[in-house]
Amino acid sequence: MRARTMGMTLAQWRVIHAVSRAEGATQRSIAEAMDVGDVTASRLVDRLVEKGWIERRVDQYDRRAHRLYLTPAATPLLAQLTMLGEDEQRNQLAGVTREELAMVSDILDRMIANLEQADLSAGLPACESMDID
Repeated sequence: MRARTMGMTLAQWRVIHAVSRAEGATQRSIAEAMDVGDVTASRLVDRLVEKGWIERRVDQYDRRAHRLYLTPAATPLLAQLTMLGEDEQRNQLAGVTREELAMVSDILDRMIANLEQADLSAGLPACESMDID
C-alpha cells in the first residue's frame, strides 16, 4: 500500500528491484527471477517504461531480445523504495529473534523441497507461476 503512494504496484516495485540487481539483463531473465510469465513481465516493463523509470535496449547480438536498464529518474525512486522495504521488514520482524527466523527459513526450505520432490515423484512438471500484474 505504501508503494502505491509512490505511484507503483508491488509487482512494479519487484521489477525495479530485479533490474537494479541485474542491469542489462534480458526481459525474460527478469521474468524468471520474479517467477512470472513473459507476458506479465512485458506488461510490467511497459508500464515502467511509460513512467520513465526503465528503458529497453535492443541486444546487440540478438535483436529479438531486449536488455533492461534503470533510467536516471529511477535512482531517487530506488532509494525511497529501499528505505520503504527496510522499514517494512523491521515492522514484520519486530519481536522475532534471529534463531526463530532461521528456524522458519529452514522449515520453509524443507517444505519447498518436499513439494518439488513430490512433483518429480508424480511425474509432474515443476509448478508454473501465476501471471500477476
